[in-house]
Amino acid sequence: MSYPSYPYGYMYPNEVAVGLTWLPIIATYMLFVSIASGSAILLSLEVLFNIGLRRLTPLLLMLSLATGLVYLLGPLADLRRPERAFYILVYPHLVPSDTYSGVSLIALMAGLMWPLLVILLVVLGYITLYRGMWGSIIAKILALALAFTCILWSTYFALLQFTTIPLLTVHNLTPLIPVELLLESIALAGSIALLALLVHYRSLERPIAGILSQVILACSLAFIAFRIFQVFRLHAYMTGSPEATTFIGVFSTLNTVVLILAVLSSILAAHVNLRGSAISASLLALLSLLWVFVDRWLFAVNIQSISKTSLSVIPVSLDLASWALESTAMTLLALFVYYVLYTWVIREPLLKLEGSGGGVG
Repeated sequence: MSYPSYPYGYMYPNEVAVGLTWLPIIATYMLFVSIASGSAILLSLEVLFNIGLRRLTPLLLMLSLATGLVYLLGPLADLRRPERAFYILVYPHLVPSDTYSGVSLIALMAGLMWPLLVILLVVLGYITLYRGMWGSIIAKILALALAFTCILWSTYFALLQFTTIPLLTVHNLTPLIPVELLLESIALAGSIALLALLVHYRSLERPIAGILSQVILACSLAFIAFRIFQVFRLHAYMTGSPEATTFIGVFSTLNTVVLILAVLSSILAAHVNLRGSAISASLLALLSLLWVFVDRWLFAVNIQSISKTSLSVIPVSLDLASWALESTAMTLLALFVYYVLYTWVIREPLLKLEGSGGGVG
């Protein structure tokens, strides 16, 4: 019996590639999840602690809803049987049964946590923007529930990797991924919110821009520290195992790009904080998008090239044209939802906030 040849010698039979677990659209999906969850976390912090972003609340709400309402189209495009997608909402496996002994994390997030996210956003937006109940107990309870829901959403992909790629033991190689995902989500949402502020108000308002840029800077620096620690841990303590060596080979190149983008984002955030530059804010939004997207691509797509035994790297074939079209369609739909929300839903309370002067901060 003969086995496949390999440039570096013998290759085990179960190292043969069996296709991608996730298609590239999942990287776009996770980018949208980051924007939705990060924006909602910032909104929750404003309601809970009055951190000075009340004037930005309508924009944060629109960003979270516009991306949150469409991001499930990413997994839908990834499915091999999209016509059966509605079953995850109609018959979610949220509790163990005789037929299905386990609990589906995907069903939990799509069938329970996603509707909860949308409901909390709508209700919290209504009682704050339309009813003005910013300091009420019910608003704070809703904000706390929203923050918890979005922390779970922002770290969900790491949990999915920990449970669906056990042979790669991602949780042993990069255990701080959940914290990094949370930090990236908040930094990205803050950067997009700065751009939205610039677009809607035609200028950066220094108090709000200062708060957002400080949040972005803090999250960026914390992310860089955590990621450098993980790289140090990989090289110092885990390079002895073939599994870790293979992982580092796939991980290193794009991870370097991620760190460079995170550092540049930190520099631009500091510049926005000190100078309030519109150009810096626009570049910051672009760099943050690239930073988070490349990191999502690294963990959602590149790692799949590692063989099932984690002993070698097998190139995978990607249909980038289809991914680009699907991602463009999701982006345009999110922008359309944002426009609808701004024009027919949020515009009235946004104008009220504009006319209330310094009382909104």
